[in-house]
Amino acid sequence: MLNSLFARYKLNLALSVVFSIALISLIALKGNFSPISFLPLVAGALLATFFLDLDFIFYSFFYGSNTPFAMSFREMFIRKNWPGLMEVIRQRENEVQEPLLRSALFQMLVVILTFYLVSSGVSILGTTFALGIFLQSLLLMWQRRAKDWFWIFRAPLSNNVSYVYVALMTVIFSYLTLTAF
Repeated sequence: MLNSLFARYKLNLALSVVFSIALISLIALKGNFSPISFLPLVAGALLATFFLDLDFIFYSFFYGSNTPFAMSFREMFIRKNWPGLMEVIRQRENEVQEPLLRSALFQMLVVILTFYLVSSGVSILGTTFALGIFLQSLLLMWQRRAKDWFWIFRAPLSNNVSYVYVALMTVIFSYLTLTAF
């Protein structure tokens, strides 16, 4: 079980750890770091690692319920067969059509939320969590075909447009991260 979890999330976890270290360094350079802010910062980044996989639950229980992926996922989830669940995700995750959390629309909502959290300075945990979700979504966009994230618009986009979008989101993420704390 732990091996399958680690195999699935090793890059995501490494990215979250590096992101946490970078944020701590950035805060320390600005002179604002206190040891008490370390825990929510790391917790927010690590929780964000797994957030986008909630898509599988939404898909299986709400809007893709008759697909083979959804039926297998629900069966493993209800039985609490976690290794089997991880295996279903590993083997069939590409069968998930129109994932809600892996879309350009959701990513735009995350940008708006992140901008609000960064500008208001309300919560270290919330800000880091939102930035972490943004970072994990960027990782998924860079790993997979970016134009698959535009399914909500129902019109296929050219590769150039999707690459410009990914580059723009990367610049926005960098800006929000640098101004966060």
